[in-house]
This record gives sequence, structure tokens and C-alpha cells, in this order.
Amino acid sequence: MGVYFREEDYREQLKGAVRIVVKIGTKVLTDKKDKLDRKLLWHLCNQLADLQDMGKQVVIVSSGAVACGKELMDWDFKLDTCEKQVAAGIGQPLLIMEYLKLLAKRNKVALQALLTEDRFKNPMEFENLVRTLETAIVNRVIPIINENDVVSSKGFEYGKKRLFSDNDVLASLVARALNADVLIMLSGVDGLLDANGQRVGCVKRFEPCLYELDSGEKSQNGTGGMVTKLMAAESVSLNGIWAVIADGKQPGVLLRIMNGDTIGTLFCRNERKNIEKLRTDISGLDEKCWRKAFRKGCELVKRSTSAIHSRISKH
Repeated sequence: MGVYFREEDYREQLKGAVRIVVKIGTKVLTDKKDKLDRKLLWHLCNQLADLQDMGKQVVIVSSGAVACGKELMDWDFKLDTCEKQVAAGIGQPLLIMEYLKLLAKRNKVALQALLTEDRFKNPMEFENLVRTLETAIVNRVIPIINENDVVSSKGFEYGKKRLFSDNDVLASLVARALNADVLIMLSGVDGLLDANGQRVGCVKRFEPCLYELDSGEKSQNGTGGMVTKLMAAESVSLNGIWAVIADGKQPGVLLRIMNGDTIGTLFCRNERKNIEKLRTDISGLDEKCWRKAFRKGCELVKRSTSAIHSRISKH
């Protein structure tokens, strides 16, 4: 006879997590004018420093470079792909300087890592990446990771075997590569919402119907949305890593999650697989998982669009 666990029982297990990958989305880092919210960033850096002081190992995957570049250039129009890459190239050093400055106030040291999918496809480069990040973590250096937008192409290009097209998926790859205990994805919504707009507290296993609950949350300067967050959560949970999607603007969000508070949506982990096999199979497994999920998302978008046009035609 199985043992019944309440959501609180699962949440309690997060207190024992040591290695934490935190993905911070563009919606979290920007204000209503799409400019970098430095006050909010300071609160997040404070919490990250607190977690490290508590003995946790913290890795950051941060969006926000495009928003910083747009702010400096005073671009208030919608950017095309090339313009976004230019904005990212301008904004990335500005973003990392903000992180370095704020973390230094807490006597914390950080390093920047700009990644492309080649770092995960090439076995030698992948192992070198893992060794570098592991060495940083052991020396209490906080890695701050972002995709190298200037040389990366955006979008789901499966014909070219794209591994990631946004930082949600990148964060899940990093979490798996580093054998993290938990992946926290900070967004602009309070987790996964059900059909009635109510927060889903805990997901014990993934079902196809979960992808129908996509809230459509996506910022003007970002590339992800709830579908990619679900894809990332499913990928890590299948490999023994807890995942949480939560509102990054809530006060003390990171500390509350790691304290086991009922905040955001918790995705329960499966039993851990062999870490070496996980690292060997990381490319193939992720592409299969995300290709399937993306097709589901496309079908949902198509059905939703048809329904909207049908309603419009009736009026």
C-alpha cells in the first residue's frame, strides 16, 4: 500500500537541496517600461548571497541582455532578430556589471559564461564546460550564464538540431549537466495556472494536458513562455531534479521556496539516473523531449487561433 504525501511533504524535501540553478526571466528583471529593474535585481542578489551563506551552491541563468541594450540605445520599437542580437551584445556587459556590482556588496564573486549549443553537442567542450563550472562552484564563485545571442540563432530550428532556443531550456541543460538538486525558474506569473486561473501547487507527474495550461506569458524582449518552462521542468524532473516555477517579483521568493513554503508550482522529481550516462545522453534525450512538446504547443496554438477566429466571425 502506497504512502500518501501532501504538497507540504514534497516541499519539505527542498530544504535539503544543496545545488540550485536559478533561471531569471526578462519579465522578472524589467519594470513596466521594459527597463532593467535594479531594485528588484538587488533583492534577488541579496537572496542568492543568503543562500550561499547557508551553504547552498548557486548557479544563475539570466536573461535581460536585450532589455539592457534597448534601454541604452533608447529603442522603443519592436526589434527584428538582428536588432535583438545587437541589443544583446550591447546589453550583456551592462547586465553582468550590474550583477557583479550588487553581489560585491555581499562580498560575493561571480563569473560570466556565454554559451552556445556547441558547448553541449561537442563532448570535449561539454566536459570542459562542466569542469570549469564545477571548479567555480567549489571555490564559491557564482556562475552567471546566458546564451551567446550575438552568434546564436533564435527559434526552434529542429532541422538544424537546435538544442535550446531560450534560457528556460538552457537552464535545464545546465541543471542536468551539473547534477543540480533543484531548478528554479523565476517568471512573471505565480507558477502554472489551471483553467480557472488558480495556481497549481504541485505536479507529481507530467501529463499531456499540462501543456494546455500555457498562460501565454512572454515578454517583449524574451523568447520563452510557459510551454518552454514546462518542457524544461519535464526534462529535469525525469532526471531526478526538482523544478519550481514561481513569480520572481514576490518578496523573498528564493528563500521562501528553499524553506519549503507553498509558493509557485513544484514539479516532483523522479529517481536519479546515473550522472555519467545522463551527461552522455543529454543531447539526444532533450531534443526528443522538446521536439514532442513543441509540436504539442504548435497544435494548441493552432486550435486556439481557430477558436478565436470562429468567435470573431460570429460578431
